[in-house]
Amino acid sequence: MLLRFSVFIIIKRYDLSKGSLLIDDTKRARFKRTKKIGNAHKIREKKTSGYIQWVGISFSGLANALGYHSCRIGDASKVLARATIHTMTRPQYTGNAVVLANNPELSSITPIENKKLTFKGIVTMSPISQVAQSVNPDLEAAKSKWHEFKNTPIHAGRVCYLIRATSYLDNVIHDGQSEEKQEAISLQASVNLERAKLAWVDFNNIHSRSYQEGRLNKADEYLNYTFKKGTASEKRETQSLRVSMNLQRAKFALNDCEKKTSLLGRKVCLRKANLCLDYVWKNGTPTEQQRSVLYQTIVNLEQAKMEWDQFKSKTSVADQEICIRTTANHLGYVLLNGNRAIRQKAVELKSSINLARAHMLWAEFQTADNFDHRKYCLAGATRYLNSTVTCGTAEDREEADALRNRLDVMYGAILNETDV
Repeated sequence: MLLRFSVFIIIKRYDLSKGSLLIDDTKRARFKRTKKIGNAHKIREKKTSGYIQWVGISFSGLANALGYHSCRIGDASKVLARATIHTMTRPQYTGNAVVLANNPELSSITPIENKKLTFKGIVTMSPISQVAQSVNPDLEAAKSKWHEFKNTPIHAGRVCYLIRATSYLDNVIHDGQSEEKQEAISLQASVNLERAKLAWVDFNNIHSRSYQEGRLNKADEYLNYTFKKGTASEKRETQSLRVSMNLQRAKFALNDCEKKTSLLGRKVCLRKANLCLDYVWKNGTPTEQQRSVLYQTIVNLEQAKMEWDQFKSKTSVADQEICIRTTANHLGYVLLNGNRAIRQKAVELKSSINLARAHMLWAEFQTADNFDHRKYCLAGATRYLNSTVTCGTAEDREEADALRNRLDVMYGAILNETDV
């Protein structure tokens, strides 16, 4: 990887477009003054206890060698073998270099002793120039970090590799060629999906509400990108992860609803829970859908309680009827899909609603002047009171018994009037 980046930088810097890769790895001792050797530096020599000028494994140049075979950058990364030294010159640089001789593609190279090789600026394209132009250091670095991420089991290390890969990919997306951008976008979608998974792991491991909400928000950002730019399989994984996240968000919203005292705050929390549960119901597995139904019954029970509280504050009969109908609709869902404990709460609330309906019909009876209308009001009120007496609380049953006795008296009086 380091060799590829070094080659790329030198090609760009000196505007090279053709030649063979030449590397000096002879470990030969040089003169004290090495004006014509590139990248020479002092090292300690154990034999003489002194210092020598030495060139390690370093890129020395690209030569459009007459009679030399053009090699690819990938071939140069193989193990160096015995090679022959040649001399070359180019603008701003003159030095010795070694031709890679262990490569099967270079086995036909004939050494040219003391041959002057001059670098030229723009010449016909060759395989090495094509490879060099296709190499993007940031893209290659991102791929390297992605590979290291896959081979790292440690959570913190995986997060660091993904962050670094994201920084490299951002550079490619902003400054790269069209093909490089497309490849970077595809890789970024995969990176963001993995970052979302790691954020979900953090959410489950740390039980701080503020931290968990922050992890959910971060995961949502990553998943949005993956859902737009990712493959079909990545989109399915995104959808599955979002289902789990929405279940947790619905749970948070229900907990917040219990703590809210204002009517508006409770409505907002229940609205959030409804949106999350709708997504789970549409995209989740059967098990997740079953959990969403359980949470939905809790939401409907809370909405029924909220409508019941609004009913108590209403003075208009029409508004009261609207609140009662809405409450009854929510309770119907709870009674149909809730568990035993939730259904018991719904039954108690419904008995209170039936008692309120009986009182409304009793008031309507007192103002009615038509015999059939009065009879209808008494029959309806009696039906609601019987339900309250059967399933209501002790307080509601006591109130229902008192009102039912008054209704029985009035019903008997109506029958006497009819007989007369």
